[in-house]
Amino acid sequence: MEKREVLTIGAALADLQLRPIPRDIFEKEVHTVERVALTIGGDAINEAVVITKLGHQVTLMSMVGADTTGQFVLNHCRENGIDYSGVRVREDIDTSINVGLLSEEGVRNCVFGRQNSMWAQSIEDIDFSFFDKGYKILSFASIYNHPRFDGKTLQTLFSKAKASGMLLCVDMVSRTDDSEENFEEMKKALSYADYFFPNYGEACGMTGKTEPEEIADVFLSWGIKNVIIKTGAKGCLIKNAEEMHIVPSYSKAVCIDETGAGDNFASGFICGLLEGRSFLECAQFGCAVASIAVESIGASTGVKSREQAQKRYQEYLELIK
Repeated sequence: MEKREVLTIGAALADLQLRPIPRDIFEKEVHTVERVALTIGGDAINEAVVITKLGHQVTLMSMVGADTTGQFVLNHCRENGIDYSGVRVREDIDTSINVGLLSEEGVRNCVFGRQNSMWAQSIEDIDFSFFDKGYKILSFASIYNHPRFDGKTLQTLFSKAKASGMLLCVDMVSRTDDSEENFEEMKKALSYADYFFPNYGEACGMTGKTEPEEIADVFLSWGIKNVIIKTGAKGCLIKNAEEMHIVPSYSKAVCIDETGAGDNFASGFICGLLEGRSFLECAQFGCAVASIAVESIGASTGVKSREQAQKRYQEYLELIK
């Protein structure tokens, strides 16, 4: 029987990364930058690539257009051993392309179009037959990243995932200006989550709190089982009903491009879950994996192998002793 471990749902697209972008970019007609790189991008495929490189099986469920960029995405899946049987190819849309404007410090500002695959994907594009194939984990790579997945829609999707026996991991991007009604529905959807991965800014915006531990308590009160608040270069705070830890980052990392750092963290964490690691160990491994990612241009280019990640993890453990 085919081994089935992770089913990840979300965006798969192309990232066009430009670095470094000066602050006065609109003051001159022509700019020359050190690096222009076309890389794979999108929350779900970032996770799929990294988890696969770390030695686990992933099926990607996403949507692309029947165009050159869509073929770029599918070819990347083939080259990296990702099962893309859940990717829908549509003739009537363009595959998303995100333009990443990177500062000298690696901070990214993103430009993307609304009329593309990421914005068009909806629950009608989800093949629920995959939910009954025995996957251990469903990772919904970002709430608020797909406008057609509102709170009620996600309740349907998440409840089916839990009924199928999967652990549910949920990440997010910043909350959009949705209605309070949808916000309440989103809270109900998140009550199904076993692990929730917002970053600090997203978590503040969603809860109205500023102290990480208080933020985590709000999320736990919604029914989320385990909360992981990513705090960038500082690491993360993790909390559930039994334990709370402040988990430091790998402080020796040199940040070139922060693109996909959160996706890489989630990938490392999910691998930890598959391997039976503790809550704390999962977060520590996630921090180690994310530290590799920021040292290269592109969301999923830094992590090369399990051996590389394991070496960094051991260095990380020595560093935080």
